[in-house]
Amino acid sequence: MTPEQKEGLDDFGKMLVAEVYDRACEVLHGTISHGMKGIKPDPFHLAYQSLDEKSKEVLRRFVMEAVDQTFAQFLNFLDVHKISISVKTSSGEVVDVQAVSDGLAAEPYNDWGWIAKYSRFKYGIDTRE
Repeated sequence: MTPEQKEGLDDFGKMLVAEVYDRACEVLHGTISHGMKGIKPDPFHLAYQSLDEKSKEVLRRFVMEAVDQTFAQFLNFLDVHKISISVKTSSGEVVDVQAVSDGLAAEPYNDWGWIAKYSRFKYGIDTRE
């Protein structure tokens, strides 16, 4: 992989994590922390608040697993169907990140993956603030 291809793949991962993964986590974090805006009282927030601490922790882990699985399945869909994803690098080169990746679905998930590098929720949804 060339440096330009690596840059394109990293840029795509950074955008995808910020605009899809983290936004999904933000909505869920907001719902369990203070409820959805405009819905008062929010039944999901009230239900979460009624749980004991152990149940809250299990639910937060379950929610993160659901987000992770949806994210990975979406990336796998792009791979399986060979959907081109063009990203322009800082040098102006256009990189097809789907073609240069060994597997988009695996890119987020390791110690050096997109989530570890770019996500504000790399440790899950924490409501202790």
